[in-house]
Amino acid sequence: MQKSIFIILSCFFTISCANRKTEITQIKVFYLPQGTTTDIPIQCNQLYPSLFEEDLMKKVISSQITQDQIGNRLNQLSDSDEDIDMDVRMRIMISYKSRSNDTLCLGEYFGTVLNGKRKNDDRELRDLIKGLIY
Repeated sequence: MQKSIFIILSCFFTISCANRKTEITQIKVFYLPQGTTTDIPIQCNQLYPSLFEEDLMKKVISSQITQDQIGNRLNQLSDSDEDIDMDVRMRIMISYKSRSNDTLCLGEYFGTVLNGKRKNDDRELRDLIKGLIY
């Protein structure tokens, strides 16, 4: 009897977690035009409208399907041990219903930082976001 209750509860939690949405309410992408060059690398905290006045563009992603795709890719990011100089071209602000916001920074071709922590690059995530903004 206890074994069957355990199996039923395990199935319930597995199904409920698999069906749970990412709870993203909004995604704002601040980005520079493709191919933009600068004299020095841009850090994540430097990609703001006040610093790049006319060049910085903004897109709000409100499609729930796209938000869920991005959220699923974010959940799969793994920590990286590489210490490379990243040149940020996209700063993505992700707002959630019931938890603190995330900040994702991406280089044009490589480099991924989530909330200040370097992550291994995810080509699918980068291509998804680039496909939405360029």
